[in-house]
Amino acid sequence: MPSETKFEDLREYLIKKLGEDNTLHADKVDRYISLLKLFHEIDEDIENQKRMVVTENGAQRFIKPHPGIEQKIKLNKELLSIEESFGFHRKLKDKENEEERPTKRRKGGLLDST
Repeated sequence: MPSETKFEDLREYLIKKLGEDNTLHADKVDRYISLLKLFHEIDEDIENQKRMVVTENGAQRFIKPHPGIEQKIKLNKELLSIEESFGFHRKLKDKENEEERPTKRRKGGLLDST
């Protein structure tokens, strides 16, 4: 997991990019950093316990994926959602659209092979 210093550096960077006087953005940044720390902690747990875990229930024994994997997926969606609310994705999409070539128009419907 990255050190507290790196998280603080990231926090300062985001606050500067979003505006230091905006308390709503400051709260979002704090939530983002908190979720990011949790994301990395789950990474460590998965690394220490491996991707598959053994669950024993009486005489039954099951091997299943580490439950942290599902939590990481959920956290990743939340992190991306907060990042999008910062507006960073819009800026990247705008740059991509500038360099895109226009698409060719097709004549027919769904079954047209041209």
